[in-house]
Amino acid sequence: MSDSVKINDVIQLYFDSMFESNSQKVHQAFHPNAKITGYTADGLQEMDVSVFADFVASQLPSAK
Repeated sequence: MSDSVKINDVIQLYFDSMFESNSQKVHQAFHPNAKITGYTADGLQEMDVSVFADFVASQLPSAK
């Protein structure tokens, strides 16, 4: 499998995890030691993968 296919696959996995609010896919998309940084309503956040996966799972999934 080429690098570009692997990159596309993990980007799709990340997108699907957000679209579905799926914490298992978040864990598959990120290295276990990754730190995810972004803005929420509470301001700038830095989360480890487990905290981020829980955050994703707490969101309503997108309409299909």
